[in-house]
Amino acid sequence: MNKFGDTYIWPDGSHLWVTRNLATGIGATGQDRTEAEKTFTLNWGDRGEINWIESAPPPPKKPGEQTPIAEALEASEQHRRGHLKYRELLKAHHADVAGKRKFTADEVTRALVAL
Repeated sequence: MNKFGDTYIWPDGSHLWVTRNLATGIGATGQDRTEAEKTFTLNWGDRGEINWIESAPPPPKKPGEQTPIAEALEASEQHRRGHLKYRELLKAHHADVAGKRKFTADEVTRALVAL
């Protein structure tokens, strides 16, 4: 049995219910929930199971707007680069690497600002 994804069903005003399956573009309307669901089911045919979501679909994104996953990936990449710099600083200023050399707060601050 095929399943094309979630189907949204929601009231859009006092006398209108709307259904929409984003994956297929199939939708229907009705004066009440029962009518909208029945009309959608007739249009849907035997395509498979319907997973009803009781809300309107999310609005389309604006041009140039990133998806939430893209924002999370970008934040993750910034974190990864920052962590690499942090590890470089630790390695350069650690007593095991630097030997007996001591660093002043000014030298450490300059290294941090250089990031």
